[in-house]
Amino acid sequence: MNTQLIGLTAPSGAGKNYIANTFQKVLRNNNSEAAITSFSEPIRQLCLKLFENNTNTHQAMQEIGRWGRHYFGEDVWLKCTKRTIDNIDVHELANLIIISDVRFDREAIMIKNSQGKIININNSEVTWTNEDIGDSGISPHLIDMNIHYNPNHFNQDYLFKQIKQILTNLQLLDYAPEEEYNNVALSF
Repeated sequence: MNTQLIGLTAPSGAGKNYIANTFQKVLRNNNSEAAITSFSEPIRQLCLKLFENNTNTHQAMQEIGRWGRHYFGEDVWLKCTKRTIDNIDVHELANLIIISDVRFDREAIMIKNSQGKIININNSEVTWTNEDIGDSGISPHLIDMNIHYNPNHFNQDYLFKQIKQILTNLQLLDYAPEEEYNNVALSF
């Protein structure tokens, strides 16, 4: 099995997790599977243990993320995520591994060095805030594809067609879009 790796990048609130779950749903509907993970997953798990499953851990996750990078090196969370990816049983589980929170160039580079693709989610209703070190976006030259998603302006079919086209380009799906959807807003 040829397992593909993609990373999703977008500002907070743009729909990264929703898009990741939609990729997974499309693949499941076509008898394939996707595994979803994130660079922040090790931090989230640590916060859940430290704060007894308190779901309001965003600020704590940012602080622990900074602390880990300061004391263990800028690539500490990259190494944790790489280990997670390496431990996914691709023979039984996934045709696609999705990292749903690419916020730094070094994360995008790790994915690209693993022959992965970076997908930017364009949602006109959210922008990068620059409030935190990871809230400014990745360098545009690292982006391979774009998905245009705004739940207030696009319908579900449009999103599914974009995802199906990306999965077809990754050779994970056979999909021939109907003629009226040949202008789906994708860039490669």
